[in-house]
Amino acid sequence: MKKLPRLLLAFAMQLPTAVYSFLVTTFLMRICVVRPLKLVVPRGSLIISNHQSWSDPFLITYHLGWRNVFRNLPVHFPVTSHFMTMPLIRWYLWSLQCFNVGDTNLDRARALIRMRDLLQSKQTVMLFPEGRCIRDSNNVEEFHRGIDMLLMEDIPLVLVRVENFNNWSILPGYPKPTMTLTRLPDQQNLEEKREVIRSFYKDTQSKR
Repeated sequence: MKKLPRLLLAFAMQLPTAVYSFLVTTFLMRICVVRPLKLVVPRGSLIISNHQSWSDPFLITYHLGWRNVFRNLPVHFPVTSHFMTMPLIRWYLWSLQCFNVGDTNLDRARALIRMRDLLQSKQTVMLFPEGRCIRDSNNVEEFHRGIDMLLMEDIPLVLVRVENFNNWSILPGYPKPTMTLTRLPDQQNLEEKREVIRSFYKDTQSKR
């Protein structure tokens, strides 16, 4: 019950953010979205995406579809410690149910355990396993190995690939931002999940 006020605050903060994302993506960015018809994202899903801009979590959340948005709010986001040490931004991110991944290996291990606990309690988590924002290309860097701990959980898994989020403009001649979403079949083992992930990102995957 102690967590209820913060959950309500996060819902109240994330809902208008989703509306803002709708306005930006529909009338400004004009994102091309490819997703399965009647995509269902159950509560307690792990959403994995490559990372190209600071607004990725909010834009992706909206494009899950409105039913999925209401079903999953608030979505939890791990955030780099750089932003979580900035006073005003830190409070804003905290209110959105973001949490600090820390700077050390121990901090990151604790963040992974926290994500696992959230997923086991049917809270939806969005993760960017590259570990940083890629601003100069559509290449998808190799995912951090820690993600395997979460993939071993028996949870719904949604994959998202964003392209040209880091290189768009309202001016003509710029590539159109695109977002592709898919949900993995249930009851897959770790190796099967790894293979689907490799296949989904294979056209843009690059080694660090």
